[in-house]
Amino acid sequence: MRGISQFLGLICVGVWAFSRFFSVKVLLRYWMFWCYVFASFISSLYSTDIVFVFMQVTSLSAVLLFFVAYYEYGNKSNVHCNYNVSIFHASALIIGLVTVISLILYVIYPRLVIDMQNDFRFHGLYGKSGMMASASSILIGIALLGNYKVPVKILILFPSLACLLLTLSRTFWIASAISIVSVLYIYKLIAKKYVILGILLIILSSVCSYVMDFEYGKISKLARPESVGNLTGRVALWNKSMNEFYEKPLFGNGLTAGSEVLSGRGGVSIFSKTTNTGREMSRRTSHNGYIQSLLDTGVFGFVFYFSIILYSIANYIKYDKRRIYPVELYILILMAIANIGESMIYAASSYSAVLFWAMAVKSFQVKMAI
Repeated sequence: MRGISQFLGLICVGVWAFSRFFSVKVLLRYWMFWCYVFASFISSLYSTDIVFVFMQVTSLSAVLLFFVAYYEYGNKSNVHCNYNVSIFHASALIIGLVTVISLILYVIYPRLVIDMQNDFRFHGLYGKSGMMASASSILIGIALLGNYKVPVKILILFPSLACLLLTLSRTFWIASAISIVSVLYIYKLIAKKYVILGILLIILSSVCSYVMDFEYGKISKLARPESVGNLTGRVALWNKSMNEFYEKPLFGNGLTAGSEVLSGRGGVSIFSKTTNTGREMSRRTSHNGYIQSLLDTGVFGFVFYFSIILYSIANYIKYDKRRIYPVELYILILMAIANIGESMIYAASSYSAVLFWAMAVKSFQVKMAI
Protein backbone atom coordinates (compact mmCIF):
# COMPACT_ATOMS: atom_id res chain seq x y z
CA MET A 1 0.00 0.00 0.00
CA ARG A 2 2.84 2.34 0.80
CA GLY A 3 4.43 1.76 -2.60
CA ILE A 4 1.12 2.22 -4.42
CA SER A 5 0.31 5.49 -2.63
CA GLN A 6 3.76 6.91 -3.28
CA PHE A 7 3.62 5.84 -6.92
CA LEU A 8 0.31 7.70 -7.26
CA GLY A 9 1.99 10.66 -5.59
CA LEU A 10 4.71 10.61 -8.24
CA ILE A 11 2.03 10.62 -10.96
CA CYS A 12 0.60 13.79 -9.39
CA VAL A 13 4.10 15.27 -9.37
CA GLY A 14 4.41 14.43 -13.07
CA VAL A 15 1.15 16.19 -13.85
CA TRP A 16 2.30 19.23 -11.88
CA ALA A 17 5.70 19.20 -13.64
CA PHE A 18 3.98 19.67 -17.01
CA SER A 19 1.58 22.33 -15.75
CA ARG A 20 1.98 26.08 -15.96
CA PHE A 21 2.64 26.21 -12.21
CA PHE A 22 5.95 24.34 -12.39
CA SER A 23 9.40 25.92 -12.52
CA VAL A 24 12.91 24.92 -11.55
CA LYS A 25 13.05 28.04 -9.41
CA VAL A 26 10.23 26.66 -7.31
CA LEU A 27 12.11 23.41 -6.72
CA LEU A 28 15.22 25.33 -5.70
CA ARG A 29 13.26 26.95 -2.88
CA TYR A 30 13.40 23.60 -1.15
CA TRP A 31 17.13 23.09 -1.68
CA MET A 32 17.64 21.95 1.91
CA PHE A 33 15.42 18.91 1.37
CA TRP A 34 17.19 17.97 -1.85
CA CYS A 35 20.57 18.24 -0.12
CA TYR A 36 19.32 15.81 2.52
CA VAL A 37 18.08 13.45 -0.19
CA PHE A 38 21.46 13.65 -1.93
CA ALA A 39 23.27 12.94 1.35
CA SER A 40 20.96 9.95 1.90
CA PHE A 41 21.75 8.68 -1.59
CA ILE A 42 25.49 8.89 -0.91
CA SER A 43 25.01 7.03 2.37
CA SER A 44 23.23 4.21 0.54
CA LEU A 45 26.56 3.31 -1.08
CA TYR A 46 27.84 2.40 2.38
CA SER A 47 24.80 0.39 3.43
CA THR A 48 24.39 -3.30 4.08
CA ASP A 49 21.80 -3.55 1.32
CA ILE A 50 22.25 -0.87 -1.31
CA VAL A 51 19.08 -1.65 -3.26
CA PHE A 52 16.86 -1.63 -0.16
CA VAL A 53 18.27 1.64 1.16
CA PHE A 54 18.09 3.26 -2.26
CA MET A 55 14.39 2.37 -2.31
CA GLN A 56 13.96 4.15 1.03
CA VAL A 57 15.65 7.25 -0.38
CA THR A 58 13.40 7.07 -3.43
CA SER A 59 10.37 6.72 -1.15
CA LEU A 60 11.34 9.81 0.81
CA SER A 61 11.98 11.72 -2.43
CA ALA A 62 8.50 10.80 -3.71
CA VAL A 63 6.86 12.10 -0.52
CA LEU A 64 8.81 15.36 -0.60
CA LEU A 65 8.12 15.96 -4.29
CA PHE A 66 4.43 15.25 -3.82
CA PHE A 67 4.01 17.78 -1.02
CA VAL A 68 6.05 20.40 -2.87
CA ALA A 69 3.67 19.98 -5.83
CA TYR A 70 0.62 19.88 -3.53
CA TYR A 71 1.39 23.11 -1.72
CA GLU A 72 2.85 25.01 -4.66
CA TYR A 73 -0.16 24.23 -6.84
CA GLY A 74 -2.45 25.55 -4.12
CA ASN A 75 -0.28 28.62 -3.71
CA LYS A 76 -0.15 29.48 -7.43
CA SER A 77 -3.71 28.57 -8.42
CA ASN A 78 -5.20 31.51 -6.48
CA VAL A 79 -7.14 29.16 -4.25
CA HIS A 80 -6.84 30.95 -0.93
CA CYS A 81 -7.26 28.21 1.63
CA ASN A 82 -5.21 26.17 4.03
CA TYR A 83 -4.64 22.92 2.15
CA ASN A 84 -3.79 21.17 5.41
CA VAL A 85 -7.35 21.44 6.70
CA SER A 86 -8.47 18.44 4.64
CA ILE A 87 -5.47 16.46 5.90
CA PHE A 88 -6.33 17.28 9.51
CA HIS A 89 -10.03 16.52 9.08
CA ALA A 90 -9.22 13.12 7.56
CA SER A 91 -6.69 12.43 10.32
CA ALA A 92 -9.19 13.37 13.02
CA LEU A 93 -11.82 11.08 11.52
CA ILE A 94 -9.59 8.05 10.92
CA ILE A 95 -7.43 8.25 14.04
CA GLY A 96 -10.50 9.15 16.07
CA LEU A 97 -12.27 5.97 14.96
CA VAL A 98 -9.14 3.94 15.74
CA THR A 99 -8.95 5.35 19.28
CA VAL A 100 -12.64 4.73 19.98
CA ILE A 101 -12.54 1.16 18.68
CA SER A 102 -9.31 0.52 20.60
CA LEU A 103 -10.90 1.71 23.86
CA ILE A 104 -13.98 -0.45 23.28
CA LEU A 105 -11.75 -3.47 22.73
CA TYR A 106 -9.80 -2.56 25.86
CA VAL A 107 -13.00 -2.94 27.85
CA ILE A 108 -14.47 -6.05 26.22
CA TYR A 109 -11.36 -7.92 25.05
CA PRO A 110 -8.21 -6.33 26.54
CA ARG A 111 -5.81 -9.08 25.44
CA LEU A 112 -6.30 -7.97 21.85
CA VAL A 113 -5.04 -4.42 22.44
CA ILE A 114 -2.51 -4.85 25.25
CA ASP A 115 1.06 -6.07 25.00
CA MET A 116 1.00 -8.84 27.59
CA GLN A 117 4.78 -9.24 27.43
CA ASN A 118 5.77 -5.58 27.82
CA ASP A 119 4.42 -4.08 31.06
CA PHE A 120 0.85 -4.57 29.76
CA ARG A 121 1.23 -1.48 27.60
CA PHE A 122 -1.72 -0.47 25.47
CA HIS A 123 -1.21 -0.48 21.70
CA GLY A 124 -4.82 -0.52 20.51
CA LEU A 125 -5.30 -1.42 16.87
CA TYR A 126 -1.68 -0.50 16.16
CA GLY A 127 1.16 -2.97 16.35
CA LYS A 128 3.12 -1.08 19.01
CA SER A 129 2.28 1.22 21.91
CA GLY A 130 4.58 3.90 20.49
CA MET A 131 2.51 4.04 17.32
CA MET A 132 -0.67 4.51 19.33
CA ALA A 133 0.99 7.19 21.45
CA SER A 134 2.17 9.02 18.34
CA ALA A 135 -1.25 8.93 16.68
CA SER A 136 -3.04 9.98 19.89
CA SER A 137 -0.64 12.89 20.42
CA ILE A 138 -1.19 14.12 16.87
CA LEU A 139 -4.95 13.87 17.33
CA ILE A 140 -4.80 15.84 20.59
CA GLY A 141 -3.11 18.72 18.79
CA ILE A 142 -5.52 18.64 15.86
CA ALA A 143 -8.51 18.66 18.20
CA LEU A 144 -7.27 21.28 20.63
CA LEU A 145 -5.74 23.69 18.12
CA GLY A 146 -7.90 22.96 15.09
CA ASN A 147 -10.96 24.96 14.08
CA TYR A 148 -13.55 22.88 15.90
CA LYS A 149 -16.33 23.84 18.28
CA VAL A 150 -15.79 23.04 21.96
CA PRO A 151 -18.16 20.01 22.05
CA VAL A 152 -16.36 18.49 19.05
CA LYS A 153 -12.98 19.17 20.64
CA ILE A 154 -14.02 17.31 23.77
CA LEU A 155 -15.47 14.45 21.73
CA ILE A 156 -12.15 14.00 19.94
CA LEU A 157 -9.89 14.73 22.91
CA PHE A 158 -11.48 12.27 25.33
CA PRO A 159 -10.58 9.01 23.52
CA SER A 160 -7.23 10.32 22.25
CA LEU A 161 -6.11 11.44 25.70
CA ALA A 162 -7.30 8.15 27.22
CA CYS A 163 -5.33 6.17 24.65
CA LEU A 164 -2.22 8.28 25.20
CA LEU A 165 -2.36 7.69 28.94
CA LEU A 166 -2.87 3.95 28.50
CA THR A 167 0.22 3.60 26.31
CA LEU A 168 2.42 4.53 29.30
CA SER A 169 4.57 6.49 26.86
CA ARG A 170 6.38 9.15 28.88
CA THR A 171 8.06 10.39 25.71
CA PHE A 172 4.75 11.45 24.19
CA TRP A 173 3.26 12.61 27.47
CA ILE A 174 6.07 15.13 27.78
CA ALA A 175 6.25 15.98 24.07
CA SER A 176 2.49 16.62 23.85
CA ALA A 177 2.41 18.82 26.94
CA ILE A 178 5.41 20.92 25.90
CA SER A 179 4.12 21.27 22.33
CA ILE A 180 0.66 22.41 23.39
CA VAL A 181 2.00 24.95 25.88
CA SER A 182 4.57 26.22 23.36
CA VAL A 183 2.00 26.80 20.61
CA LEU A 184 -0.48 28.40 22.99
CA TYR A 185 2.24 30.78 24.14
CA ILE A 186 3.70 31.55 20.69
CA TYR A 187 0.31 32.03 19.05
CA LYS A 188 -1.15 33.77 22.11
CA LEU A 189 -4.12 31.42 22.14
CA ILE A 190 -4.39 31.03 25.90
CA ALA A 191 -7.89 32.10 26.78
CA LYS A 192 -10.68 31.30 29.19
CA LYS A 193 -12.09 28.58 26.93
CA TYR A 194 -8.82 26.64 27.13
CA VAL A 195 -8.87 26.80 30.91
CA ILE A 196 -12.40 25.39 30.83
CA LEU A 197 -11.29 22.72 28.36
CA GLY A 198 -8.40 21.79 30.62
CA ILE A 199 -10.69 21.34 33.61
CA LEU A 200 -13.10 19.27 31.55
CA LEU A 201 -10.28 17.08 30.30
CA ILE A 202 -9.09 16.42 33.85
CA ILE A 203 -12.63 15.41 34.84
CA LEU A 204 -13.06 13.22 31.78
CA SER A 205 -9.68 11.60 32.35
CA SER A 206 -10.65 10.79 35.92
CA VAL A 207 -13.91 9.26 34.72
CA CYS A 208 -11.97 7.31 32.10
CA SER A 209 -9.60 5.99 34.76
CA TYR A 210 -12.57 4.80 36.80
CA VAL A 211 -14.37 3.17 33.87
CA MET A 212 -11.15 1.47 32.73
CA ASP A 213 -10.71 0.10 36.26
CA PHE A 214 -7.49 1.99 37.00
CA GLU A 215 -6.37 1.50 40.58
CA TYR A 216 -4.66 4.46 42.15
CA GLY A 217 -2.19 2.01 43.65
CA LYS A 218 -0.93 1.44 40.11
CA ILE A 219 0.15 5.04 39.58
CA SER A 220 3.75 4.03 40.18
CA LYS A 221 3.39 1.49 37.41
CA LEU A 222 2.20 4.20 35.04
CA ALA A 223 5.28 6.29 35.79
CA ARG A 224 7.59 3.25 35.66
CA PRO A 225 10.12 4.88 38.03
CA GLU A 226 12.38 1.84 37.97
CA SER A 227 13.26 2.56 34.34
CA VAL A 228 13.98 6.28 34.70
CA GLY A 229 17.64 5.75 35.55
CA ASN A 230 18.45 4.30 32.15
CA LEU A 231 15.35 5.52 30.27
CA THR A 232 14.17 1.97 29.61
CA GLY A 233 17.59 0.95 28.34
CA ARG A 234 17.84 3.84 25.90
CA VAL A 235 20.99 5.34 27.43
CA ALA A 236 22.96 2.16 26.86
CA LEU A 237 21.59 1.95 23.33
CA TRP A 238 22.53 5.55 22.62
CA ASN A 239 26.07 5.00 23.91
CA LYS A 240 26.48 1.98 21.67
CA SER A 241 24.99 3.90 18.74
CA MET A 242 27.48 6.71 19.15
CA ASN A 243 30.35 4.23 19.32
CA GLU A 244 29.16 2.73 16.04
CA PHE A 245 28.74 6.19 14.54
CA TYR A 246 32.46 6.85 14.92
CA GLU A 247 33.11 3.88 12.62
CA LYS A 248 31.48 5.72 9.69
CA PRO A 249 31.17 9.34 10.83
CA LEU A 250 31.02 11.10 7.48
CA PHE A 251 28.40 9.25 5.39
CA GLY A 252 26.86 6.74 7.82
CA ASN A 253 25.42 3.32 7.04
CA GLY A 254 22.47 4.19 4.81
CA LEU A 255 18.98 5.62 5.38
CA THR A 256 17.05 3.35 7.79
CA ALA A 257 20.06 0.98 7.97
CA GLY A 258 22.08 2.63 10.72
CA SER A 259 20.79 0.46 13.54
CA GLU A 260 21.74 -2.73 11.74
CA VAL A 261 25.26 -2.24 13.04
CA LEU A 262 23.91 -2.37 16.61
CA SER A 263 23.09 -6.04 16.15
CA GLY A 264 26.72 -6.74 15.36
CA ARG A 265 25.89 -7.82 11.84
CA GLY A 266 27.84 -5.94 9.24
CA GLY A 267 26.72 -5.97 5.66
CA VAL A 268 27.82 -5.71 2.10
CA SER A 269 28.44 -2.43 0.33
CA ILE A 270 30.65 -1.42 -2.54
CA PHE A 271 33.21 -0.48 0.08
CA SER A 272 33.12 -3.67 2.21
CA LYS A 273 33.63 -7.38 1.73
CA THR A 274 31.35 -8.83 4.38
CA THR A 275 28.13 -10.71 3.75
CA ASN A 276 24.65 -9.31 3.28
CA THR A 277 22.05 -9.53 6.04
CA GLY A 278 18.75 -9.27 4.17
CA ARG A 279 16.10 -6.58 4.57
CA GLU A 280 15.27 -6.52 8.27
CA MET A 281 17.55 -3.56 8.94
CA SER A 282 14.93 -0.83 9.14
CA ARG A 283 12.86 -2.54 11.84
CA ARG A 284 15.24 -1.67 14.65
CA THR A 285 15.99 1.93 15.58
CA SER A 286 18.14 3.78 18.10
CA HIS A 287 15.09 5.23 19.91
CA ASN A 288 16.50 8.67 19.15
CA GLY A 289 15.95 10.19 15.74
CA TYR A 290 18.96 12.49 15.95
CA ILE A 291 21.38 9.71 16.81
CA GLN A 292 19.61 7.58 14.22
CA SER A 293 20.31 10.24 11.61
CA LEU A 294 23.99 10.24 12.51
CA LEU A 295 24.07 6.47 12.15
CA ASP A 296 22.12 6.53 8.90
CA THR A 297 23.61 9.43 6.96
CA GLY A 298 26.61 10.52 9.02
CA VAL A 299 27.55 14.12 9.71
CA PHE A 300 26.97 15.03 6.05
CA GLY A 301 23.28 14.10 6.16
CA PHE A 302 22.71 15.08 9.78
CA VAL A 303 23.57 18.74 9.10
CA PHE A 304 20.66 18.99 6.64
CA TYR A 305 18.38 16.76 8.73
CA PHE A 306 18.76 18.93 11.82
CA SER A 307 18.63 22.15 9.81
CA ILE A 308 15.29 21.14 8.25
CA ILE A 309 13.79 20.55 11.69
CA LEU A 310 15.01 23.89 13.08
CA TYR A 311 14.19 25.95 10.00
CA SER A 312 10.71 24.43 9.67
CA ILE A 313 9.77 25.39 13.23
CA ALA A 314 11.39 28.81 12.88
CA ASN A 315 9.55 29.50 9.60
CA TYR A 316 6.13 29.12 11.21
CA ILE A 317 7.10 31.23 14.21
CA LYS A 318 8.60 34.01 12.11
CA TYR A 319 6.56 34.05 8.91
CA ASP A 320 3.06 33.00 9.96
CA LYS A 321 2.02 36.59 10.55
CA ARG A 322 -1.70 35.80 10.53
CA ARG A 323 -1.22 32.97 13.01
CA ILE A 324 -3.26 30.47 11.02
CA TYR A 325 -0.97 27.44 11.34
CA PRO A 326 -1.03 26.39 15.02
CA VAL A 327 -1.63 22.71 14.25
CA GLU A 328 1.27 22.62 11.81
CA LEU A 329 3.62 24.13 14.37
CA TYR A 330 2.33 21.77 17.05
CA ILE A 331 3.09 18.72 14.89
CA LEU A 332 6.62 19.92 14.14
CA ILE A 333 7.41 20.66 17.79
CA LEU A 334 5.82 17.38 18.88
CA MET A 335 7.88 15.35 16.43
CA ALA A 336 11.08 17.26 17.23
CA ILE A 337 10.72 16.57 20.97
CA ALA A 338 9.45 12.99 20.65
CA ASN A 339 12.36 12.39 18.30
CA ILE A 340 14.62 12.46 21.37
CA GLY A 341 13.04 9.34 22.87
CA GLU A 342 11.85 7.63 19.67
CA SER A 343 13.01 7.66 16.05
CA MET A 344 10.00 9.60 14.81
CA ILE A 345 11.47 11.64 11.96
CA TYR A 346 12.60 8.58 10.11
CA ALA A 347 12.44 8.14 6.32
CA ALA A 348 8.81 8.06 5.05
CA SER A 349 7.67 4.73 6.41
CA SER A 350 4.99 5.84 8.89
CA TYR A 351 2.10 8.27 8.93
CA SER A 352 3.66 10.45 11.63
CA ALA A 353 6.92 10.72 9.67
CA VAL A 354 5.10 11.58 6.44
CA LEU A 355 3.03 14.17 8.31
CA PHE A 356 6.21 15.75 9.64
CA TRP A 357 7.74 16.01 6.15
CA ALA A 358 4.49 17.52 4.87
CA MET A 359 4.42 20.20 7.56
CA ALA A 360 8.12 20.90 7.03
CA VAL A 361 7.63 21.40 3.28
CA LYS A 362 4.65 23.65 4.00
CA SER A 363 6.78 25.82 6.29
CA PHE A 364 9.12 26.66 3.40
CA GLN A 365 6.12 27.59 1.26
CA VAL A 366 4.80 29.81 4.07
CA LYS A 367 8.16 31.56 4.17
CA MET A 368 8.20 32.17 0.41
CA ALA A 369 4.60 33.41 0.44
CA ILE A 370 5.53 36.43 2.55
